[in-house]
Amino acid sequence: MPEKAFDCVKLKSQLQLHLADEWAGLTDEEIRQRVSDHLARSEDPVSRWWREALRKESASVS
Repeated sequence: MPEKAFDCVKLKSQLQLHLADEWAGLTDEEIRQRVSDHLARSEDPVSRWWREALRKESASVS
């Protein structure tokens, strides 16, 4: 079987290690705030999707 060019399990593990290092010593609330801040200002696709989902949710509640 040919080797995969992209190993999603390996990437997931690397990302978890990176975030564990980045968030070491922070409280759960501090981590939530950092994630929220990132989602609010980043232009990556997930952040844009998240902001749009929140906008639609708040529009349907109003």
